[in-house]
Amino acid sequence: MTDKLKKYETIAACGIDCGLCPRFYTKGSSACPGCGGLNFKEKHPSCGVLTCCVIKSGFETCADCKDFPCPRFKTEGAGCDSFVTHKKMFSNLENIKANGIKHFIEKQKIRIDILINLFANYDDGRAKSFFCQTCALLPIDKLQEIHNETQKAVTNVELKEMTKLMRKLITETANSLGIELKMNKKSYNKIKRQMVSLLKHEDYNAWIEIAKTVEPLFGPMVDSQEFQSGIRYCIENGSSYGIEHTDGKLAGIIAIDRVKNEILWLAVNETYRGNKYGDKLVKKAIEELEKNGDIFVQTFAKSVPEGKSAIILYEKNDFVELRNAGKNPANIETIIMTRKRQMHCL
Repeated sequence: MTDKLKKYETIAACGIDCGLCPRFYTKGSSACPGCGGLNFKEKHPSCGVLTCCVIKSGFETCADCKDFPCPRFKTEGAGCDSFVTHKKMFSNLENIKANGIKHFIEKQKIRIDILINLFANYDDGRAKSFFCQTCALLPIDKLQEIHNETQKAVTNVELKEMTKLMRKLITETANSLGIELKMNKKSYNKIKRQMVSLLKHEDYNAWIEIAKTVEPLFGPMVDSQEFQSGIRYCIENGSSYGIEHTDGKLAGIIAIDRVKNEILWLAVNETYRGNKYGDKLVKKAIEELEKNGDIFVQTFAKSVPEGKSAIILYEKNDFVELRNAGKNPANIETIIMTRKRQMHCL
């Protein structure tokens, strides 16, 4: 079992209320452990905020950082939501900055306890997300008033009707305060597709299609049993990552070798180049490998015009040329580049 990355998984590094998210209470393999919780990396897509705040800087939340709020928070300004509302990100972090994390967690626990009670007594199977929004957005005093209502004994009423009555009470309370209990997922869905995540078995064919587009530069691959087996191995062992375009199609892939600490394979579909997908994939590889030491990658020599963009990409991410590597299967000259391990001062 992987250790936790931070102390309080119910509050995200970015300020999202993970402890008030439906995914936190989901049963089975799709349950989220919260920000930096147990097995976080296996359960959650790569998170640049967590990497910067917790892994590199040693903070619990961004409220501890002198640069807060930094440009990473621009999506919050757009009001986009995921499984949980993002509307409280800034106010949560400002609260933590002013009163301390322990005070915030004490108050958040009150919200969580009320939420669990709503789940237990008023959820007909379709109200979980609504109750999460309720406990995240309403003031604590109003939540406690609602909670007091739940303590009043009601008999001979079906659960569906109980849920309806509770929704009505909550909605009336929210309306009186000018609070909208509605998720805004339109922007989030676009952002989610541009997040780097582990590849799954169903991504195999998409990988093959991307490989076809780069065979003139990489050499024959798609008909190679060795290459096909390599794809399956990388997927099964959690060493390959992909990024989707906004149309939902896989735009690029990167594969790594954690033993040799190297980037094995990187390609972005020609149709989707120019969207910085390659940079996001390389940064994910660095995130996964840099803790182990220097990182290596074989890429095109600087004399190869078609490889110019790859060289620029790696140099931008602090890779330098190490040595010549001869010709690849496509008869193109290559080099080995390396990125020295970065020491982060806490």
